[in-house]
Amino acid sequence: MIPLIKRLVMAFLFDEGAVTGWIRGAILMFSATGIAFADQIASDIEMPGAAKTIKLVAVICGFFAGAIRAGEKNQPKEVDDLK
Repeated sequence: MIPLIKRLVMAFLFDEGAVTGWIRGAILMFSATGIAFADQIASDIEMPGAAKTIKLVAVICGFFAGAIRAGEKNQPKEVDDLK
């Protein structure tokens, strides 16, 4: 278990791609849960229009997650020798 935790901490500290993926995943998770459970979450909040607000925020989070993915650098392509 210790090596797994060590690898996670090292990836979090030194691997920008891993952290970007984790943040994108967290935003997508919030987006999916916000859309799926907006009515149930809104029933706990005493505010008119809470369900619509939660769904709107969830859709915006989904857009940001897509923007993070679209803004990632492409992997370098390997060039084959054409001999």
